[in-house]
Amino acid sequence: MKVVVIDHPRDHCMEHFNDVANAPLSASLNSGYACAVATQCGCEVEHLDFLSMPATADQIARRVCSGEPDLVLFHWVYDWGDGQVVTETIANIKREAGLVLIGAFGFFPTFCGTDLLEANAGLDFVLTGEFEGALTDFLSGNCDLSGDGIRTRNGFRPRPPTSDPDLLPWPEDVGKTADLMHLNVAASRGCYGNCTFCCIGPFYSCGAWRPRAVERVREEIEHRLSARKLSQVYFVDPNFMGPGRAGQDRTLHMASELRNLDLTFGLEARVNDIEPDTVAALKDAGLRSVFLGVESGSQAVLKRMRKGITPDQSSRAISILRAADVNVIVGFIMFEPDSTITDLQDNFDFLQQNNLLSQHSLTANVLYHSQIILKGTPSFTHYTERGQLTVSKEAPYEGRVRYRDEKVGTIADCMQDLTLHYFRHVTGQRAGVQDGEEWCAGHAEQDDRINSILCSTFRDMLRSANKPNGHLQDIAEQGISDLTAVFASQERVNQPSL
Repeated sequence: MKVVVIDHPRDHCMEHFNDVANAPLSASLNSGYACAVATQCGCEVEHLDFLSMPATADQIARRVCSGEPDLVLFHWVYDWGDGQVVTETIANIKREAGLVLIGAFGFFPTFCGTDLLEANAGLDFVLTGEFEGALTDFLSGNCDLSGDGIRTRNGFRPRPPTSDPDLLPWPEDVGKTADLMHLNVAASRGCYGNCTFCCIGPFYSCGAWRPRAVERVREEIEHRLSARKLSQVYFVDPNFMGPGRAGQDRTLHMASELRNLDLTFGLEARVNDIEPDTVAALKDAGLRSVFLGVESGSQAVLKRMRKGITPDQSSRAISILRAADVNVIVGFIMFEPDSTITDLQDNFDFLQQNNLLSQHSLTANVLYHSQIILKGTPSFTHYTERGQLTVSKEAPYEGRVRYRDEKVGTIADCMQDLTLHYFRHVTGQRAGVQDGEEWCAGHAEQDDRINSILCSTFRDMLRSANKPNGHLQDIAEQGISDLTAVFASQERVNQPSL
């Protein structure tokens, strides 16, 4: 059997320019795992990367059909658009090669499989959740579409995830992941948390964290690096460390194995799993950066999110990592749908106290992120039941939330306008700049001014929010005007002399 796995082109949506929550980072390996499963089942496999090489629906369909595949699998990723390119591609493939089977897999198809099957007559099935087991059974069992974990128009039976992720083949390095300057690796699957905004638990149909054997992770890294001259690894696990003492012990074991590989690496973790001794061991093994799911500096918001942490725990984790000279990157949701002005003030105070508002590239991120409500998350169900969410038939995966406090919603809209103005300029200015020091050279005064404008605009809106005629939009417009003036001064400085 010949199998084609496709990463489709994705539209760029300016409104969501800096949003990455449409799928967790671990999804970057999905196509590689699909290719590995098909290869293990004895199939002839081809991966087509139209994410890195954009093409029209006609061009994609012609390329696919020229290889005369038996099965076409789309790693369908929500890109804040209507998915029209994929829809047209599927229709074109069916028109040219009617007997070919077409399926989809990934986070978007898992939660919107019924909608996608209804909207795409040529789509035969959807692999839901952790798809490797269902795909193995499908390829090994004469392409039976009635198996567990496969959604069709005739129905669906769920399939539990594998109890041992080491039974899965190692992912192939394909497409964009093969061009990265680091190696993406999954050392575990799932998460033991139950955060309302997250789809990890629902995707895997369990609230469990499933670690892989440390030795197998090391072997995978060695094997995959044997074909690539890289010295950096990024662990895409939603939660690298795992819970409790057992999680700490496994992390220490992992550190001892990684130390022998002479690599640098980054990872993602919950703040309550950060401990000094464990961080010290990881640092000695090559740890350089940690993405922390802080989310909020308001205890009230954290409780509503079911995050299971406190602001003090977040501050402690940040301090431990900084003391070890590990770069800290925080995930932060400034605007939660039920936020009050007091919650926003708590957030702002927390960010200041933890020195997270000192560089404009970081400041712009933490001051504007609104909670993204995607289908499959507990929040989607919660806010739908409360009547705060509007979902369109054209975009069933994402809900538009109505803030309980109208002024919080206004500040969220204003900060989005301000930061999008910032991102448009900085992205253009940084095009072609390879080094952070190169960018900073000669820009220190302007950078400080940009950061000050972002902070003061947010602060001024908070101070005015509870005043009659607070003029929040006027404050934001002044911030945009001030940024424009600084950007213009930078451009004049950067112009070559005649």
